[in-house]
Amino acid sequence: MRAYTLLIDGAPRGAIKQGETLEVELTPGDHRVRMKIDWATSAELVVSGAQDVKLSCRSNANPFLILLYITLWRGRYIRLERA
Repeated sequence: MRAYTLLIDGAPRGAIKQGETLEVELTPGDHRVRMKIDWATSAELVVSGAQDVKLSCRSNANPFLILLYITLWRGRYIRLERA
C-alpha cells in the first residue's frame, strides 16, 4: 500500500503506511495537523505540542462514492481523528 504524508503546520514531517506508527516531537503550542496522499487530504486537526497526542488515520472513501471523494470531497478523503 502507499503511504500517507504527515503534514504539521503545512510542512511534511514523515510518512506512514497501513499498520505503522509514527512518533513526532512538537514544540510547545498549538499545531495544525493534516494527512495527505497525492491530491487528497484529511480535514485539519489542531493539537497541542505540550501533551502526548495519539491520532489515527484511514481512508474515508467507500467504493460507491469514490468519484466524489477524489474530486469534490478531496479535502475529506482521509479520516484523521484522535485515537
